[in-house]
Amino acid sequence: MHLRAVSLVDVRLAGVHIKEITALKICWAAPDKCSGAIGNRFLSEETNKMATKKENSEQDEIKHIVRIANTDLEGKKNVQYSLTGIKGINRRIARIISDRSNVDPTATIGYMDDEKIDSLKKTIEEIESILPTWMLNRRKDLLTGDDKHILATDILLTRTEDLNTLKKTRSYRGVRHERGHKVRGQRTRSTGRKGLTVGVKRKPK
Repeated sequence: MHLRAVSLVDVRLAGVHIKEITALKICWAAPDKCSGAIGNRFLSEETNKMATKKENSEQDEIKHIVRIANTDLEGKKNVQYSLTGIKGINRRIARIISDRSNVDPTATIGYMDDEKIDSLKKTIEEIESILPTWMLNRRKDLLTGDDKHILATDILLTRTEDLNTLKKTRSYRGVRHERGHKVRGQRTRSTGRKGLTVGVKRKPK
């Protein structure tokens, strides 16, 4: 053990009178010379702390990366906020998933065993049947007409397919996307200028 300064906070936490600081200093500097009730209590507390730390380090090995829905999640975060790393899942949906899986939403996901992680995966696969219709992110699909909830990389693929469909049908939105212009009716006189610098032409008087 290393010698360190003893503050009044340490003394209050230890429940020791200020006159007994000297005895504590001796215990910190040389544990072998500890004697009396204070020394015995100090040694027992330090031994218990070291045993607890060793037990936790042996039993609890954190997984720094947890793989769910083809996405790498941070193991340091709790379940509710770690699941939001998956595209298509916000905090509200993450809380619903954790409650349905019987998992504590405030638990650190890296310390969870494989059974609980498998339970989360199974719930995410069945998310369309769990969530109400108004919470799904793709209702009345263009091809099937079904209500779906798309997650992870499927969101990017679906968005690309939708844009290609608009371009093939030569709709107004598709043409605007194709030319790189604004699509939603914004003004383009003073904003949205890309590429080469264009000067402003004055109207002839």
